[in-house]
Amino acid sequence: MGAVFRATHLLIEESVAIMVLLTELTADPKAARRFVREAKSTFRLDHPHLVRVSDFGATDDGILYIVMEYLDGRTVAREVSVDGPMAPARCCHILAQVATALEYAHQIGLVHRDLKGENILLLHRGSDVDYVKVLDFGLAKLWDPEGGGLATVLSVAALTQEGMTFGTPSYMSPEQALGGNLQPASDIYTLGVVGYEMLTAMLPFTGNSPVEILAAIAQEQPVAPRGRRPDLQIPPELSELVMRCMSKDPQARPPSGRELSAELTAMATRLSQSAAVASSAVAASETIELPQEQAATRPLRQESPAPAQAQKLDTRAVIAAGVRRSGTARAVTG
Repeated sequence: MGAVFRATHLLIEESVAIMVLLTELTADPKAARRFVREAKSTFRLDHPHLVRVSDFGATDDGILYIVMEYLDGRTVAREVSVDGPMAPARCCHILAQVATALEYAHQIGLVHRDLKGENILLLHRGSDVDYVKVLDFGLAKLWDPEGGGLATVLSVAALTQEGMTFGTPSYMSPEQALGGNLQPASDIYTLGVVGYEMLTAMLPFTGNSPVEILAAIAQEQPVAPRGRRPDLQIPPELSELVMRCMSKDPQARPPSGRELSAELTAMATRLSQSAAVASSAVAASETIELPQEQAATRPLRQESPAPAQAQKLDTRAVIAAGVRRSGTARAVTG
């Protein structure tokens, strides 16, 4: 999509991140400037789990850029690639925050449509080591809350060839894979895919080409996380929730980010409490107390036997024995 640079705002002396979009995506300078005028309102997002965008524009030669707050963290994609599957309670905690951010965006008419692990940043805030910031909402599309589908195209894809599918194939919803209208339910589906990957370190659908992946998304049913990774302790209720998010039918998915966040938050609390109880039980089982009767009769250490008392050496007898062995009589004086 582009390159990201760290820069310093000269007036306020604050670090910022600048994303410069690829020039081949904005070949028409006039279209780029028009896109900027239409899109500026969409960057007025103010939510604790969304990256704050401070500026957005185009250079004279049509290069688009976005200025965002600079954040020092790690992405969910990197966490999974380095450490493998995440603990269920941790997954719920992260996904609940993303769902909250989605609810906010959906309420003002925005659909992310390219949600994935690379766009979910984890920060250390206070006691929370997995504080979420969702990236790239600036490349979203407006949708019509009245049910009319996409109202105004606000995407880089609009500046390229007509009909271009925008997004990452493995994370697309069935309706997006088929080129249909996108609604908030499409983001719910994609969040389910992200949760699937966090729990299993695998994607639900793979293929040798994007076309194969999109065909599988549209036609096939994925294996549930518990079935995909039976070697892991994935709670059945969490596996079922992920599958519900990934339903082919948008109406069968959780109805909103708010309700999904509430369900995930409650599940995170239950799983954390269960893990704490299990940890306490293991710690208790490692302590073995000795019965009192055994403790009273068993010696703490083996006492060494007392050494035999040494006898006084009779020197006269020793000398006399030596004389007899040599056969020579000697006088012994006392």
